[in-house]
Amino acid sequence: MNTVNLIGSIVAPPKFFERQGRQQVEVILKTKEPYLDKFGDQHFLQSSHALVGWGKWSSLLEKHAQPGLEICVQGSLRSKIYQDQTGQKHCRTEIEILELLLM
Repeated sequence: MNTVNLIGSIVAPPKFFERQGRQQVEVILKTKEPYLDKFGDQHFLQSSHALVGWGKWSSLLEKHAQPGLEICVQGSLRSKIYQDQTGQKHCRTEIEILELLLM
């Protein structure tokens, strides 16, 4: 099973692309995980996640997404390996949106 559940806030305006005849959206989501240090003080570990959506998710985010908006996402991990213009290989892991809730 390949399932990811995240709650976080959108960092920047979404980017839109036309891929394979469909509209695709890319969004960066910031999450915060609370943890306690050895003194019992609470801190937050912040992480950024690349989200990719197609079709209805692209349309929904085009209308409503803005930096700071909190969303809840269920998706699956997708990894890509590609070469840049210099021939350097890169690996990118994205979360493909399966379900999305605006909060």
